[in-house]
Amino acid sequence: MSDMVRVISVEWMAVCWNLSTNPLNVPVMFNELLYLSAGWPAGCAHNISMFITAYITVERYLCTVLPLKIKKIITPRRTVAVIISIYIACFAYVVPEYAYVYYDWNFYPALNRTMLGLAFRSEFQDLKGLSFLIHAILVVSGLFSVSLFSVLLVAQLKRQTSWRKMHTRSEIQTESLTARDRKSSVLIAVLAVVMALVDVPLVTLSLVQSFVKDFSAYGRQSNLFHVAWSFVFIGVVFQPSMNFVVCYKMSSKYRQTIGNICSCFYHSPKVNT
Repeated sequence: MSDMVRVISVEWMAVCWNLSTNPLNVPVMFNELLYLSAGWPAGCAHNISMFITAYITVERYLCTVLPLKIKKIITPRRTVAVIISIYIACFAYVVPEYAYVYYDWNFYPALNRTMLGLAFRSEFQDLKGLSFLIHAILVVSGLFSVSLFSVLLVAQLKRQTSWRKMHTRSEIQTESLTARDRKSSVLIAVLAVVMALVDVPLVTLSLVQSFVKDFSAYGRQSNLFHVAWSFVFIGVVFQPSMNFVVCYKMSSKYRQTIGNICSCFYHSPKVNT
């Protein structure tokens, strides 16, 4: 769900950035409209997806370390509570930005027109840039969690593979389990690397905006801000697409689940006899 919101938000962002909106003669500053309607929803959805991935990585690691106790540790009720907490935390950190920035009619001297764009509440001036700082902290903590438990999980799978080779007599069974563990290790590593490649530039720009006040959608360096973030959001869209391709290619259970979902929308015609 969060990946879908992320993709849709970036698609709407592309529409707002498209120069073909200028001839429409609509009294809207689309390059400012996207800030609250696309930029922050995409960032929020990205963090939700990242922390859910971190939770799944921790769960996988515990499954390999504590296979007999995992059902008592990770229960459906606790999982629901964790997912709800992730959503609440990711929604809460964008509140300062929406409290400070809103939409209003502004006069633009360069265009000699009054148009709908960004406006700011002076009483919330101290909140300026706070959401970007919290966003950077959340991304760093989520990326660290995913990377740490991915490394631990791969190491644990390698230990299990070595143990099976020593204690399993059947070579065919050993090779089958080794190939499965190897595929799981590669899948985990690829997903972690893709996430790191996307999140490092994202964190960098978030920190820059937290400390450089002119680097913002409403500052003196607004053009540089939009250009820099446009490249980051390309990676934000690339990541969920890459996740789908990698998981579909390497996970048989994932392919089976996708096939079951797609089969719900396809019904073979009945043949009258």
